[in-house]
Amino acid sequence: MVYLQSYLIILLEVACLYLFQDTFTRSKVSKRKIVVPIWILLVSAVSLIGTSLLSESLILKEMFAIILFTVSLYIINRNSIKKNFWLSVCFSFLLVAADFITMLIGSEILKLKTVGSDVTGVAIVLMSKSVLLLLIILSRRFLGDRWGYATDAVDEFWYIIFPIISICVIAAIVTREYRIKYVEDIYFIWGVLFALVAMNILLMFYIKGNSEKNYLLQEKRMLEMDARSQQILYR
Repeated sequence: MVYLQSYLIILLEVACLYLFQDTFTRSKVSKRKIVVPIWILLVSAVSLIGTSLLSESLILKEMFAIILFTVSLYIINRNSIKKNFWLSVCFSFLLVAADFITMLIGSEILKLKTVGSDVTGVAIVLMSKSVLLLLIILSRRFLGDRWGYATDAVDEFWYIIFPIISICVIAAIVTREYRIKYVEDIYFIWGVLFALVAMNILLMFYIKGNSEKNYLLQEKRMLEMDARSQQILYR
């Protein structure tokens, strides 16, 4: 069960990695819907195996993560290795920033004295992924505009409310004292919180897909208007 939980957490991180790289670049591989889910599943599996083998060394584990992110991003977007390397480094810093912000929320806002209890521990880990998604939405809104990859048709910034709600729900859980009688209770709470965070990420993929469809429709309409104007001009 521990390995399954670890895999699911990594799954959330890799999904966020894809959303983050999409802020600054456009994929040059197949547009089939099945490609991205398979990519996320495979990268997560390799990441779990690698981090498990290198668990004794934090430096080696971070180096492995950056190399894996760089190679996997190159596979999915076919951009330069240099660009994907810097995206991987920035995403690694984003992971650290999300953990740091989560620690501040726990210690300064929620006034948690310890995260030693099972419920608090699993909730804090999932809260950090909600914070990570929040940071990615902000980067897509502000940095995406700066680099010429503005959000199309649908303003994802307004969907920032969903990870904020997730953070508040998790905060409400960790601030209460729960007496766990059975191990299954911990798994149930973990499953509910995981589903909450996962739905937020899936929502972002759904919004992103609709945004790209609307953008393509607008392009098609513009091309049709240009074609009609040229036909009228040459009549």
